[in-house]
Amino acid sequence: MEPVSLPAFWRGRRGSVAVETAIAVALLVIAFAGVMQIVHSVWVSDRMDRAARSAARAIAFTPGAEAASLPGLACAAIRKELDLGEAFDCGTTLSVTIENGLAPGSLAGEAGSDPGGTAGELVRVRIAWSGGPWNPGMLVSGDDADSRPVATAIARREPIEGR
Repeated sequence: MEPVSLPAFWRGRRGSVAVETAIAVALLVIAFAGVMQIVHSVWVSDRMDRAARSAARAIAFTPGAEAASLPGLACAAIRKELDLGEAFDCGTTLSVTIENGLAPGSLAGEAGSDPGGTAGELVRVRIAWSGGPWNPGMLVSGDDADSRPVATAIARREPIEGR
């Protein structure tokens, strides 16, 4: 093999296909990873929305539940919806906020809230989570309390037939 001068090296075409292929494959892998992160974020957000709806329904359809038992009801519904074991503690990974006994107009800014929770009133459950695989967007937004994703669900308390 004879030595190649520097100007001849830059004009040479040997190996250019390999370099172009390497660049194209690298860009495709980066694009695929970005799409997968977006899909995962949407999937996690949907699951958390369904968990919040399930928790709100569990509270709304439990007549006479006392305020102290509402977090337990919500956590049990969240564990069931997300297929988590009984050992999962909602208080350590999730921040669950329950607003019980809201008047229907209170969501539009009108006053009115009764902690008793009677038929026709609203229950709002908000779930905030952070860290690990739950929040792939934290690379962009950080991990402070204001940037955590939130899932919100509202359910209306309904009277139970025959009572």
